[in-house]
Amino acid sequence: MTDRQSLVAGPTACASSRRRLRPSQIAAGVLAITLLGPVVSHSQEAATNGSSRDVQRLQAFTKKLRALYPQTRIDEVNPTETAGLYEVVMGPNIAYIDATGRYWYFGHRYDMVERKDLTAPRLADASRVDVSTLPIGLALKTVHGTGRRKLYVFADPNCGYCKQLERTLSNLSDTTVYTFLLPILSQDSVDKAAAIWCSGDRVRAWNAWMLDNQVPAAGASCSTSLDGVADVARKLRIEATPTLIAGDGRKAPGAMPLPDLTAWLDADSPSRQALVKTPVSTR
Repeated sequence: MTDRQSLVAGPTACASSRRRLRPSQIAAGVLAITLLGPVVSHSQEAATNGSSRDVQRLQAFTKKLRALYPQTRIDEVNPTETAGLYEVVMGPNIAYIDATGRYWYFGHRYDMVERKDLTAPRLADASRVDVSTLPIGLALKTVHGTGRRKLYVFADPNCGYCKQLERTLSNLSDTTVYTFLLPILSQDSVDKAAAIWCSGDRVRAWNAWMLDNQVPAAGASCSTSLDGVADVARKLRIEATPTLIAGDGRKAPGAMPLPDLTAWLDADSPSRQALVKTPVSTR
């Protein structure tokens, strides 16, 4: 996934092969920049200090890039800490470009002295979700404790990592969890999700299957939430389960251990910024 942040190595999410990103959609390569000390470009310094001349130069450079690449969505261009290198924000994606506008770099930038992924938090910002637009009427709602925190989860009933996450959520305190059923792995996932949604007690049926492996009984058919959730997932570019969205719109793929999930929910900025990316399991 393009907006992956990680804490530990190892797969933590399930993805359908038919929904998997093509290599060309991910990145053409990895940009790893070793910073031996603080390197600040004149443009970054000027932009930070509010120099009108350099702001105008940056605006002119942005206009130039849009003219050079009219088919590319360019939302904003920002100077980086590295002289002559600019960040280009394209929707939920980020790339880098040199001052000539000719050479592009795809991947993550790293500060090897501080051992920080400099791109991950920017990707997190670019992919933030306006949670007020999420159709919570299409979700299963579970309140833990006071429910003061909000967590939105997209899950497939046959995803092993989703089941792992559910066990974690059962011990989560003071959080309202909205679970959107997103069956992407198989037709059996679709059937189970429909049976759960059409049951008399959706939350109980979901927990019985995810926590106790009690297969949901196929009852009378009903109008399900599945198509609506699939549309939301498509718009948000959610292609693996579980995908988590925090109350402030931060998005993260994969199951987390309880301490890390709690810290992530409480954080104002992404807390999973290790140098190792989390691979996604595929079928």
